[in-house]
Amino acid sequence: MESYNKEHADNPIDIQYTDADASAALIDLYNGCYDDIMNLFKPSAIWEGIVRIVPNIPQTLEIAAAAAVIGIVLGFLLALCRIKKFPVLSQFATLYISFMRGTPLLVQLFLSYYGRPAARPCAASFCRRQ
Repeated sequence: MESYNKEHADNPIDIQYTDADASAALIDLYNGCYDDIMNLFKPSAIWEGIVRIVPNIPQTLEIAAAAAVIGIVLGFLLALCRIKKFPVLSQFATLYISFMRGTPLLVQLFLSYYGRPAARPCAASFCRRQ
């Protein structure tokens, strides 16, 4: 907030420091001291956020389009492997599809973020030796 006030000296946000305890802020809110909390929802602050988001919409749409194309191609290949009953590829496709359908998306994200570095212990141990 302080950096925001430095950048926007013409329209600063009134900052009042309270205890680190969140319950004190809730007690103030309960007692009717909600003016400072409501300053967070100024239309000007919301508009500034929207103005900062809009230039990034094309990049977001590019990522979504690339993900859709990759998903369609991968889905077509997996379906083809299952329909044609290729010996090893059909089993791999069945395993991949059942894993993707049976695992929550959040677990898949955690596995891809934390599991990828852990899947390469040789590279990590090589780096530690030097």
